[in-house]
Order: sequence, then C-alpha cells, then structure tokens
Amino acid sequence: MKLYLDIKTKIFLLILVFNLVLIVALISLSLTLFNQAFTQFAVESQAIKETSQASNHLRDTLNLVNKQLIVIGLIALIIAMILSYIIAKKFADPLKKLKNIFIKGAQGDLSVRASIIKSSSEIKEVADSFNQMMDRISELTYRDLLTGVLNFSYFQDKLSLALDNLESDEKLVLFTIGIDDFKTINDNYGYHTGDKIIKKLANRLIRSLDDNVVARHGDEFFLYFTESTKRSQIINLGREILDRINQPYEIEGMIIYITASLGIAIYPQAGTTNQILIKHASMAMHLVKNRSEQKMEIYSANMEEKLSKRLKLEAKLQEGLEKEHFLLHYQPLFNSKAEEIVGVEALIRWQEPGVGMISPGKFIPIAERNGMIVKIGDWVLKRACKQLKKWHQLGYEDIYISINIAPQQFSDDDFVHKVESILLETKLDPSYLELEITERATMKNIEHTINMLGQLRELGVKIAIDDFGTGYSSLSYLKEFAITKLKIDKSFVMDLTTNSKNLAITETIIMMAHNLNLEVTAEGVENNGQLERLKEQGCDTLQGYFLSLPLPENDLLKLLKIKK
Repeated sequence: MKLYLDIKTKIFLLILVFNLVLIVALISLSLTLFNQAFTQFAVESQAIKETSQASNHLRDTLNLVNKQLIVIGLIALIIAMILSYIIAKKFADPLKKLKNIFIKGAQGDLSVRASIIKSSSEIKEVADSFNQMMDRISELTYRDLLTGVLNFSYFQDKLSLALDNLESDEKLVLFTIGIDDFKTINDNYGYHTGDKIIKKLANRLIRSLDDNVVARHGDEFFLYFTESTKRSQIINLGREILDRINQPYEIEGMIIYITASLGIAIYPQAGTTNQILIKHASMAMHLVKNRSEQKMEIYSANMEEKLSKRLKLEAKLQEGLEKEHFLLHYQPLFNSKAEEIVGVEALIRWQEPGVGMISPGKFIPIAERNGMIVKIGDWVLKRACKQLKKWHQLGYEDIYISINIAPQQFSDDDFVHKVESILLETKLDPSYLELEITERATMKNIEHTINMLGQLRELGVKIAIDDFGTGYSSLSYLKEFAITKLKIDKSFVMDLTTNSKNLAITETIIMMAHNLNLEVTAEGVENNGQLERLKEQGCDTLQGYFLSLPLPENDLLKLLKIKK
C-alpha cells in the first residue's frame, strides 16, 4: 500500500526532521560538555578529598541539569514543530495553489491565471512566467496572429454560443467580407504587402466594432451582431464598412486601391446554425464579387441556383476559349467634326453552342476572378491586330483599333513583350494600336504604371485612360503617365443635356486634356442632344449606340465601304 502525502505535509516533515536532528545534536553537545565538566570536578574533589556530602550535592546538581535539558529539549521540539508548520505553510500553500492552477491549464482551461499567488520569492516568478505562457497560448489559440482579431475556429464557437443564447424574438446578423481579386494584389506587390493590407483592413474594421466578434480566414473577414434587426440599419452598416475598407491604402510609399464584397446572412431566415449562416453569407459575398457595383447582398433562397449557374458557366469558359467559341464585334469611333470612322473598339462576345450569345457582363467578371482574363485578353489582342491588318490590306489603312486591357494583363511584367511579339507577328504598325487601361488599374501601382506606359509608348502604341473620372486618379499623375487619350465615362455623357454638373465635368475634362496635348473620346453617346453638346465642347472622338452599335466583322466592313 502506497502512502500519499500532499506537498504541505512533505515540507512540514522535512523541516521537522531537520529541526529534530538539530535539537538532538545540541542536547548531545550539552551532555558531552557537562560530563566533561563533571569528570573534571570529580577528579578535583578526589584530589582534595572532599567529603561524600560534596559528591552527593554534585550528583543532585547533575540530575537537575538533566531534567532541565529534557525540558529545554521538549520546548525546543514544540517550537520546532510550530516553526516547521509556519515555514511549510509559507512555501507549501503557494506551491499547492500553483499545482492546482497547472492542472486546470493542462486540462484545457486557458482562462486560468496564477493571480492569487502572493510571494516575493522564486515562486512568484514561476507564477508570473506561467501567466505569460497562458497569455501567449490563449493568443495562439483564439487570435489571428497577423491581425489580432479572432481566428476562424474560435469565431465559429463564439457564433454558435451566441446563437444558443438568443432570445426567441432576437435575430443575429452575420457579415462575410472578401477582398476582390486579392491574388492579383499578392502577385503584383508580394505577400509581404498583401499581409500589410490585410492588417490595415482589420484595424479599420475593429475601429468601430468589438474585436471579439470579428474574425479572419485568409482574405475574408467575418463579424456578427445582434444589436440591430432592421433591414435598413443592416444595409447602412454594410455600406459604412465597405466605404471604410475601400479607402486607399498607403503601404511603404505606395497608394494601393482595393474593393471588397459583402455577403449578409440573417438568423433565422438564412439558417439556424453557425455553419449554415457562414455558408450562406459566403455564398452571397461570392455572388456579388462578379459585380462592378452594388457590392453587397443579403442571402436569399434563390442564390444557390444562381451560384450553381455561375459555376457551370465558369466550367464552360475554359472550353469556350479552347474551342474558339469567342468572337469579336467592333464599335466604330467617329471623328466629331466630319463624323467619319477613324477607328474601332474591339469588344469580345461569347457564342456558346446550344445557349446562344452570352453577355460579357456575365463572363468577364468570372474570368477576372478565376484568372482566365489574361488568356482571354491575349486572345483578343492577337485576333484584333490580325483583323485590323486585314482591313489595312483592303484599303482602310487610316483606321486604328482600340482594345481594352484588363488590370491583370497590365500588371503582368511580360505584357510589353507580348504586345511587341503580336505586333511583329501580325506586321501591324504600332501607331494604329490603342490600348485602353482603366483609371483604377493605373493607380494600383504608380511606379509600375509609369514604367509600363513608358515602354508601350516606346513601341509606338497609343494609350487611352478608360472610364476617366470614375476612379481615384490624381491629376498630378496625368503629366507623369505616357498617355495619348482620355475616355470620358458614359455616366457623365448619359445626363449631359439635363444635368448641368455633368455638362461642366465633361467640358472641364476636354479642356484639361487638350491643355495636356491629349485627345478625348466620349463613350455612351445615345442621342443627338449629347452628340451636339460634345461637338460644341470640342470632343475629338465620339462613340455610342446613337452613332453605331458594335458590329460583327462583316457588317463593319459593309459600313466602312458605305462611309468610304
């Protein structure tokens, strides 16, 4: 049978044994000294032949001293026991408490701390070290190391607990936020910069939110709340969050622009468990990622059908490119003075067998998201240059072709080389090729933009900034960019005849561009009133349905013959 003793008893017995040994040693020493003294006294008494009375007196004295020593020993023993208990308690109690705390920590209670330990000795240092260790373990267990918000695993547990604690009439709202095309940001700037954007985005989120309800999972963020249940309040909060996130990011001297998409799931309509709510909020978020506007959506039951259709479309996209189900239509660009065709813009179309014509608004966002836009863009560039060379050979050598370049293409370091190779292969004069780059794409990396535009201009290619006035560009950069044209966005042209502000904006853009020796194209001309106003303002080139729809290759050739 094994006897179990707790730590206090062990320390008490250890100190008691030590004290007893010390007491025995002291008594032994005392007896030895006394016996030596008595022997010496006896010798001296014999020598002087003292009487037996003296000897008896000495013996009585010895007995008395022995009794006193015994009493002293007993008192010392009692004192030793008391001191042993006090000392054992002083050391054993903190150690016992520390032991119990260690056991709780080992059992998974990460909230336990050794705050009850009061000691100025090494035990206190051990307790402090334990607390620091538990703080770090908690941080690693519950927090995202990069941003400091909750990690996704712990967030799911908290969300589940919050759902369990809801009252019968309460609702819970879950937001899922995803950064659009974050892979391109990492590819362009590196993962180090991508991490810094993630960290700053998290700081913007928790600036006005409780960081105990915000979590990160990759390039997506999750948060929930129960304070508001009105749909209008939910939407307003979502807009505020997106506005905050979409502000420019300054990273190591660079100004970087991102956009984010927001999906919303509301308990109990969108689900009653944490997993279902997260799934549906993420589904809503991924659906709006394909949009250029309205980047927020509340989950509804028909979203699964929409997502299924989109996934099928994505699967067909690769096949369509391989089997060349894509074709180009061409929208004429007219000189504003003589209304002659001076160029065409190449616009991609998808003719899917058994389905018919698929709108670019449906498949371009998907291609941008899955990375296929680079392959599609390269195909458009090569096909359009070949076609223009054919038209030149037919005698229409004065027209140029304008081609939209996706941000992912423009960010590719090999893009200039691709353009140069296609020009050499098609034998097209570079001065008849115009590349349209969106204002937002030029601002993603100013240094890269200046370098790329400079190289393209050295090839002799023309550069147009597309959708000008809708992005974030600084006017100070226009003088740094090697561009030849600004394209006024159709949103300013649409209400030109009825909105005095739009009229002033278009007039200002045209005047500014001409002062910088740049040409101006206005897109989206849909009526005669817009046409005449733009002519009066001195716009160089006009484009829109009022002048001509985008046309297939053969129809455009007929129009060129008529105009010629």
